[in-house]
Amino acid sequence: MNVTRSVIVDLLPLYAAGEASPDSRALVENFLAKDEELQQLVKKLSNLPLPATSGNEPMPNLEAKSMQRTRQMLHLRTVFLAMAILFTGLTFLFGYTDGRFFLTLRDFPEAVAIFSGLAAIGWIGYFDLRRRLGSTEL
Repeated sequence: MNVTRSVIVDLLPLYAAGEASPDSRALVENFLAKDEELQQLVKKLSNLPLPATSGNEPMPNLEAKSMQRTRQMLHLRTVFLAMAILFTGLTFLFGYTDGRFFLTLRDFPEAVAIFSGLAAIGWIGYFDLRRRLGSTEL
């Protein structure tokens, strides 16, 4: 089998980092014995500094972050649904006081405007989060 220079160049980062298998390491070392230019390249690669880590902090975990974000979205969806139901109900509130019936829609138009706006925000937020969580089937 004929190993080309480009194959050795592909293996150099692994070799320089000490991650190459014993067979790959032997193959690269045999080729380096014959190629002075690649020997210089390996020396440069070996002298590159590795990224600094504190050692105490774990690497970011994508799955944990995704799970945390999904939980936050589920909680927010519940808050929006509760808000939507509450303010929709307050819009249609009725009761009896001082010997007469009252209906929020008829007797308190300013409150109805506020309640309707808050209910709309709740429903829009709920359905938006429901749509965004739909791909996860939650």
